[in-house]
Amino acid sequence: MQRALLWLLSDDAGLRAERPDLVAAVLPERHRPAWELEIAGSADSEEQEDAVVALEDWIQGGTA
Repeated sequence: MQRALLWLLSDDAGLRAERPDLVAAVLPERHRPAWELEIAGSADSEEQEDAVVALEDWIQGGTA
């Protein structure tokens, strides 16, 4: 359920702006930099792309 909320927040900039507490409550700290990259669409290095892949794996139910 929490990961579904995160997907919803990724698609709704207005909701993200109104409720940043939802992201903070759901997303582990280790994935927040990748989340910001994903939202901005700005992963520009292999290391950043790897972090985004780990975030997407976590969102889909993985353990990364």
